[in-house]
Amino acid sequence: MLQSNSIRKVLGSYVTVAVFSALIAFAFAMPTTSFAQPASAPVTGTPITSSPAPVTGTPVTSAGEPPALNTEDSVGLVNPLKFKSLPDLLNAVLVAAIKLGTILLTLALIYTGFLFVSARGNEEKISKARTTLMYTIIGGLIILGATAISTVIQSTVTALTPS
Repeated sequence: MLQSNSIRKVLGSYVTVAVFSALIAFAFAMPTTSFAQPASAPVTGTPITSSPAPVTGTPVTSAGEPPALNTEDSVGLVNPLKFKSLPDLLNAVLVAAIKLGTILLTLALIYTGFLFVSARGNEEKISKARTTLMYTIIGGLIILGATAISTVIQSTVTALTPS
């Protein structure tokens, strides 16, 4: 019975740390993942006050050509993102992932320090803390090398793509 209570206590503390870490990560990452853009200019043009007459054919000018498109009054799709291409979007996602990874790396280092302090000379706990530190350092190196990995993948895809 004593063993199951200690297991519950340890699992409860892990769950608490995980939930707290997720909340902190969400709080810091949310502003970087918001892609909402304010309107750059007010909508201009003449408002429609009555139903327009139905179009019965293709409009033409007196010269017999279609009329030029008036860009001020035209309606079209507007890209809500500030990215013009897929590589730009993926680069922004990578930057956001690096920011989130940096936060998680900091929390993992704090947790590893807590494991070392709470070990109190117990070889088993010190071994676990060393293992956790090793994995944390590996994760930090992956975060540091993320842009290099991205560049390698991007150049490989570019080389494999036919011109």
